[in-house]
Amino acid sequence: MGERLSKQEQHSSQNLSKHLEYKMFKEDRKTKWYLRPIGVVLLLFFMLGPFGLPLLYKSREFSKASKIVLTIVVIAYTFYLVFASLEIARELFRKMEELQELLG
Repeated sequence: MGERLSKQEQHSSQNLSKHLEYKMFKEDRKTKWYLRPIGVVLLLFFMLGPFGLPLLYKSREFSKASKIVLTIVVIAYTFYLVFASLEIARELFRKMEELQELLG
């Protein structure tokens, strides 16, 4: 009887192991594309900028340190893009004024 109980325990242990593997696989598949690391990084730098930071902090795939580093990088990148856009706008305005003087 002790041997049979041991076989039942082994069978139960194998079932539990299979169940946990399936559950882990199922949970991994449940992760939305926009919460996966590659999705979050692409959204942060190419689509949403600082508006993507809530997705970064919602994602469980990043450590606290990586979230902080990515936040700082995104903010710096956003500031750079804003200032570069302003500089381009100023230069275009200057060129338009020069063109108006030539035509006018």
